Amino acid sequence: MTFWTWLLIPVAITLTFGFVFNAVQSNTIVATGKRSLSADGEWFAAGLGLVLVVPLGLVIFGGVRRIAQVTEVLVPIMAVAYIGGPEMIRYMCTTRI
Repeated sequence: MTFWTWLLIPVAITLTFGFVFNAVQSNTIVATGKRSLSADGEWFAAGLGLVLVVPLGLVIFGGVRRIAQVTEVLVPIMAVAYIGGPEMIRYMCTTRI
């Protein structure tokens, strides 16, 4: 491979990262929602897409201050969920250990 090929790969990944991985993530959210809620039809994907896009758009286009305000709330909730979730499962399964 030439030098330009090695240079092209990281540039292509950098430019497409924001599109590709978000699409995979949103597709997974819709697929999981359809499966867990037994929802059929394309209306579910479009509705869930709007539910995700509208608040996310308000946060992103609200600027750095709004992103900071949202993360001030979300980060502690996520920390409690990440630590508390496994602890709750461990507590519920203590009789099986």
